[in-house]
Amino acid sequence: MQKNLSKTDLAWAAGFIDGEGYIGIRPVKSSPDTKGNPHLQLRIIVSNTRPLAILKLVSMFGGDSWIRPPAKAGHRTQYVWQVFSRAAEDVLKEIQPYLVIKSEQADTALSYRATYPSGEYPLTDDLVAHRGRLMTHMNVLNNPPMDSSGNLLD
Repeated sequence: MQKNLSKTDLAWAAGFIDGEGYIGIRPVKSSPDTKGNPHLQLRIIVSNTRPLAILKLVSMFGGDSWIRPPAKAGHRTQYVWQVFSRAAEDVLKEIQPYLVIKSEQADTALSYRATYPSGEYPLTDDLVAHRGRLMTHMNVLNNPPMDSSGNLLD
């Protein structure tokens, strides 16, 4: 991650992630722990048809990027950027003051990452349950319930 990013750049990144990005907590396909609990991971991913925006995120924060070919005829090539775990936490800490749409996702993600400093292994049942609740809450934030007409339910 670049040092001393300007407020303008951080606000741009927050706006871009707000509009084009995903902040989530997902199980990963690695093996579960010794108690059978899934390994969860914080992830930020952004996809866009403009490579320069993705390259700017890579320049600012590091992470991985790749090209996703068009899924169907008539679709455009997608340029993708992602960061995981601690790197995602670092990005969110930088852009959090500027997020509007995904502010609550960022808060939930940072609460999730706050469960990691102890390095406590094996994980306690309470910690596993807490992380699971945070993942469930994040899923609701990212997929709010809607009625059959597409209106948000309260």
